[in-house]
Amino acid sequence: MHRILLTTLAVLLFGCDSTPEVVNPFENAQANPGDWTWIPVSTSICRDGSTTGFGFRYSENATSAVIHLDGGGACYDEASCALNRTKYSGADFTVKMQQVGEAGLFDTTRPENPYANAHHVFFPYCTGDLGVSSSENVVVPGVAGSQQMVGFDNIGHFAQTLAPFLSERSIDSVLLSGSSAGAIAAPYNYPQIRSALNGPSVSLMVDALPMFNDTELIPMCFQEHIRSLMQPVFPTGCPNCAVPENGGFSTIYSYLSATYPNEHFAMIVSTEDFVARTFLGPGRPASCDTVPLIPGQEHSAGLQKLRDEVLIPAGNWSTYFWPGSDHTILLNTNNMYNLSVAGSTPIQWLAGINNTTPAHIGLP
Repeated sequence: MHRILLTTLAVLLFGCDSTPEVVNPFENAQANPGDWTWIPVSTSICRDGSTTGFGFRYSENATSAVIHLDGGGACYDEASCALNRTKYSGADFTVKMQQVGEAGLFDTTRPENPYANAHHVFFPYCTGDLGVSSSENVVVPGVAGSQQMVGFDNIGHFAQTLAPFLSERSIDSVLLSGSSAGAIAAPYNYPQIRSALNGPSVSLMVDALPMFNDTELIPMCFQEHIRSLMQPVFPTGCPNCAVPENGGFSTIYSYLSATYPNEHFAMIVSTEDFVARTFLGPGRPASCDTVPLIPGQEHSAGLQKLRDEVLIPAGNWSTYFWPGSDHTILLNTNNMYNLSVAGSTPIQWLAGINNTTPAHIGLP
């Protein structure tokens, strides 16, 4: 395991003429290639108002980068907020990297990993808003104090901090991935991240918790509750993203395909994801009717419906639906490299998502 560096950065150093000199936030990362480094970003804040940042691992001679958006639930009522992180410090990042800093996509020892030698970037999540909002002082019934639901803003600040560094190194390709709540944040933040990077091809990987086009799985009441509480930032070119009757949240997938036809998008989900079935079942807000745990076969059917009616017609989406009930996979070394569906491991499928012809694996 590489050692993990917690970099404390002074943003401005003043010379004798009082002219501020901007410090390179990636200096320690460059001096310690292969080690994870914490990059504080003073303009980014968590749900409790504390500042946060993101993680970065520099790889010498890299021509690509992986930007991974972390998950961690949501905050839309008293019960859900109690399970959702309110802050994310450098110390929290150190603990997280001890767990996943060399796992799955971040495994630098696997020759079959197409991103082993890439720059690795980790965007944490601490705003409870699925990473899609720009709302300050949100009041959640039953939760003390106001909540800073500014995940969309945070991701923008992270991307703007990262972009000049990658641009200077002529990075030609980026994989934007997200797991769980990050799998919702990643597609909705794709336009602003791609715009900030301004140059390289950006592929997208959605890991678990897809936005189903089946209103039995994500009912309109759930979407309306999230929309009214968090005030998500929807892409200006996707008006139907905000209208459950016209497809709602799931229309982000076809919007991305139509807007970026030369890019490649992918989704990897377990067929009976237990966490997702809980979130979409008994985890629904009180504004929806109470329902039990979603049966596994209904979740599988929802994946098929989403693939066949939205993703395949979009033309540049690949899918990998694997049997099981685990929630996420991208930072799980065992499943990423040893699981096999139709003769393909997840990492083999991932290595080919930029092929001209999309690959759809699993489920009939």
